This record gives sequence, structure tokens and C-alpha cells, in this order.
Amino acid sequence: MVFPIEPVLGMTDTRDPILARWLEALRREAPNLPTPIAIAMTQGVMRGQLGQTLREIEQALMSIETMNFGDLTGSEVRMLAAILRQMNETLSQLSANIAHLYSAE
Repeated sequence: MVFPIEPVLGMTDTRDPILARWLEALRREAPNLPTPIAIAMTQGVMRGQLGQTLREIEQALMSIETMNFGDLTGSEVRMLAAILRQMNETLSQLSANIAHLYSAE
């Protein structure tokens, strides 16, 4: 079976850093997954509602990552820390829920 080269180039294109980040995340999670399958999975998620929601989250995180934290007020730093802790707890719970799906098989 021959896979086209174009999707590989498109997925590593730095013009869409979210696609690149997601492909990298999937490759860390499943390093033995063949590249064409990893690309197809990533592109498939991008096309759906889940992908849109995740893209919005990713864009917000990327925005926060580029902030100059030295420019934040003390209140903003405290709020950011509290919100990030809350998000971390939520993400941990979501991860546990997803892990349960795999263990239920």
C-alpha cells in the first residue's frame, strides 16, 4: 500500500503549530504508530467538533505560554495559578475517565 507524501508535509508544516503539536503528542503516546495512520488520526480529529473544541483550548494555552509573566499583576498571577491548578485537576479526571475506557475493553 502506498501512502501519499502530501499529508506528511502538511502535518509538519509550521504554519499550523496546533497540527504539529497534536501530531507530536500522538507520536509520544504511540511511538510505534505508523506515520500515515498518525497523520490520518490527527486530521480526522481536526475535522470534527472535538477537534474544534481542542483547537480553541490549544490556542488559549499557546497564548498564555507566550505571555510575559513579569507584566502580570499579583492578582493576575494568583488567579492564573489557581485556574491552572483547577484545570490540572479537571485534566487529571478526564485522563482517568479516558483510561477507564481502555481498561473496560
